[in-house]
Amino acid sequence: MKLMKVTKNTKQMKVRIRNYPSFMTLKYIKDLSNVLWVERETRRDNRESMNHVLALWQGEPPATLSFPGMRPCKVERYVGKPTFCGNCQKWGHRVWQCDGKTKCGFCAGNHDSKLCWKKIDNGDEVTLRCSI
Repeated sequence: MKLMKVTKNTKQMKVRIRNYPSFMTLKYIKDLSNVLWVERETRRDNRESMNHVLALWQGEPPATLSFPGMRPCKVERYVGKPTFCGNCQKWGHRVWQCDGKTKCGFCAGNHDSKLCWKKIDNGDEVTLRCSI
């Protein structure tokens, strides 16, 4: 692996390309010289394709991309969703990375949220409290 100096032209950035029609092939974006990787963004619930594309861009990305017969596509820096732990109910990490104490997301008690979830399913009353 060869190390190289990071400059404005060699810097890599993950970007979201908005309004790229879901019926269009990704070939038009893959063929751009600054694109290193590209994939269509999908919805979490049903994995349905969206009109957004994620790409790894080398160098400074343009504000918009224009393709023949299409309206311009806005290009913006991709910022992923913040991570949240379902074990300790804190931000910044996931359950499998957690070293904290277990805290219920419903009542803020020192037990797993599944316990209160079962109570709610059975129709029992649970006092809701902020767990953060």
